[in-house]
Amino acid sequence: MQKLITMSTKGEYFPLEVAVLTDERVLKMIEKHKAKGFGTYLFLLTELRMHQDYTMGMTALRTISRARRISMKSLESIIYDFDLFVIEGEGENLQISSEYMQRVMSALEENRKKRVKAGKKGAASVGRDSTGKFTGIDGAEEKRIEEKRREENSREIIKETGAAAVDNSYSHFPEVDLTANPVVTSWEKHLDEAIQDESWVEVLAIHSQLGCMFTRYFKEIVEEFRRHIKLKSKGRALHSVADVKDYFSNFLNPGTDIHRRLLSHFALLEEEERRRKKNIFEMIDSKTGQRTYCGIIIPPDAPPRPSETADWSHEQNCWVA
Repeated sequence: MQKLITMSTKGEYFPLEVAVLTDERVLKMIEKHKAKGFGTYLFLLTELRMHQDYTMGMTALRTISRARRISMKSLESIIYDFDLFVIEGEGENLQISSEYMQRVMSALEENRKKRVKAGKKGAASVGRDSTGKFTGIDGAEEKRIEEKRREENSREIIKETGAAAVDNSYSHFPEVDLTANPVVTSWEKHLDEAIQDESWVEVLAIHSQLGCMFTRYFKEIVEEFRRHIKLKSKGRALHSVADVKDYFSNFLNPGTDIHRRLLSHFALLEEEERRRKKNIFEMIDSKTGQRTYCGIIIPPDAPPRPSETADWSHEQNCWVA
């Protein structure tokens, strides 16, 4: 029987690759079981992470079923129907593991060993005093070493997770003439192919947390993504459809500056659309907000003009047909 890791699990994790959402097996699972299926898949991976050798048996499966209120039928479908897990034995001798978990944890452990080895080597050559400060170097050199360490850690995180780094540095959506260069580059062909993948687009919509605005403004989102790549010259790093999907997914990561600007921009469009529909029989000056019809000024507190034949009566203080 597989034993749970006895040490504290605080600080323990496993890398979740962005590319998992482009895996055909995962997409088929989501197509059948929707978002609940993906959540169940993550529960199973998390359970595996807490077992030695990342392998669990029937007892762990029953525990997940009871604790997470997931039927055994649903769990068995996720495990058996999509080739996402390695199954050995049956019944009480069942052993479940995951090639994905084995691979990402192996890479993580290898990188940890490298960092430990590099740390020991650096400590031996540089050293720190009792306060933790570097010794034998000046302040500028200490700052350079610290910055290099953070840069290397960032690169390793990207390598471990398979994630592409999105540049969020610009503070507004610049206007880029998309017709200036009519030549369709290879990354644009990959993008056109990616957005034709309906299953992936559905997953991307869930990931973006944009709700109904994702569907309503999907064309605008795609064009903004194109502008971002061209402005930042990122196209040369996108060699396949998978690369584009990974980068697009990171582009729409909730909580980033880009995501917040998209939400703000779409909210403004929604408000303008509501005002347009509300005041369909009026003209509104975009600069002053002054409402008019047929050149006649409408009082600011007047209700929306109800029809194209309605006139405002100052005597009755209302619209009259």
